[in-house]
Amino acid sequence: MEIKTAKEFITQQHTSNFQVTAEDGKRYWISRSCAVCAIVLCKSNGSWNILVNKRGQGTPDWQGFWNIPCGYVDFGETCEQACSREILEECGIEIDPGMFELYAVNSNPNDSDKQNITIRYIANVPEECMMEHLSDIYSEKDEVDGIKWISFNDIDDYEWAFNHRDILETLKNTLA
Repeated sequence: MEIKTAKEFITQQHTSNFQVTAEDGKRYWISRSCAVCAIVLCKSNGSWNILVNKRGQGTPDWQGFWNIPCGYVDFGETCEQACSREILEECGIEIDPGMFELYAVNSNPNDSDKQNITIRYIANVPEECMMEHLSDIYSEKDEVDGIKWISFNDIDDYEWAFNHRDILETLKNTLA
């Protein structure tokens, strides 16, 4: 049954937010998590390219699949800072948080097995960024198994994690 109103939601069986108490006595609410998807684009030789990485064996799911760099927003950081941090951790490139612009928000709990709220940002970087050395030196152990810039013309040549193929197809049509 699809729930359409707040009253229907409250009266149906559901898992609600809950409180936990930390060792220091502070109380926190536990609820759905907020993630960012950091879309980094670059136009080179008339073709749009996107920065992507391949998920390594140290990730909890989708190992061996390609994805747009993404991750959870940490305490004390803005979404734009989270995008910048994720790009540095997963790709080794420093991008100023101010370069990221809001692209889309997906809050549909059915679109993620973890019910994440995903906020998508785009940074359009200069062509010289494609010449920077890509590295996973800042990532967690075995989190990344490959990093590259790919042309939007080549997205069908890769297996994609999450719903990232759909995001890329939408972007491809928008940029055309």
